[in-house]
Amino acid sequence: MAETMYFTRKIITACSMFFSSLSVIIYLKLILAIFWFKTIRKAPELSLFYWHLRFDIVCTLTQNMMIFIFVITIQFEWFYFDHPNFAFYVFRPVYLLGNMRALLLFIIALDRTVATYFPIKFFKYRKLIPTMAIVAVVVIYGVFDVFVLFGICGEVINVPVGCVMILCGIRPCYVNYWLIYEKTVYALVIALCSFLSFKLFVWNKCQHLEISKELKRANRLALIDTFIIIFFDLLPPVVVSYVPNVFYYLGVINTFFKTLGYVVERCLIAGNLNRKYKNNKKSSAGPLTKTIVMN
Repeated sequence: MAETMYFTRKIITACSMFFSSLSVIIYLKLILAIFWFKTIRKAPELSLFYWHLRFDIVCTLTQNMMIFIFVITIQFEWFYFDHPNFAFYVFRPVYLLGNMRALLLFIIALDRTVATYFPIKFFKYRKLIPTMAIVAVVVIYGVFDVFVLFGICGEVINVPVGCVMILCGIRPCYVNYWLIYEKTVYALVIALCSFLSFKLFVWNKCQHLEISKELKRANRLALIDTFIIIFFDLLPPVVVSYVPNVFYYLGVINTFFKTLGYVVERCLIAGNLNRKYKNNKKSSAGPLTKTIVMN
């Protein structure tokens, strides 16, 4: 039984590393196409989304490093007996970045939903809030998350000997906070994008209104994020809530789901941006027409 569980953890870890590496390649190619080669044109309405791209690159590279270190060190069982706190320093940055990413996704979903329901007011007042201010809010939340861990929950880095997963080395106070936070934020994102989908459905099917291409494209990216959240981000915390020992049996299952979600998300996003924003140098530039969506 123990050998089977150990083999399962190795498979989950190997798959996580593969998915994480693949997602980095896809996103690096996409970022180079947008910011370096200019084969995909930049769109002002996607300014928040571009920060989402950059942030995901950081998250994925951190995960890659974490998984690589984990794979190397797990081969030497004595290492975690001599350095039990090492697991905390390896896994903690990934969970922190994951929480920050969840907040950024929520802000993007809120941004798209408000733009859809209140387009005139949105385009009038949204420019008063710089994108960098929103990014700063996400960074400040990261500081707050650390404060919750060490300040409110009073965490002391003292991982039990033999523990190779961060959740067995952190007090239940923060574990409960993490589970509640992730489930709440992702549930809010799903709710916002459900409102967004409903509004778009009403426009298309019931009111037969013509929606601006810019709004369609930005909203499509938000809906892709929602699909990924439901199946790959919200599921792991729910599983952990009901099966607390799942990490012991399956290893880095949370990372596995997230990295798989990254691959699916980035393939869909790359395809969408390539279709809608690809620069065609051979085509002549025609008049730019915009459709104003009235509230």
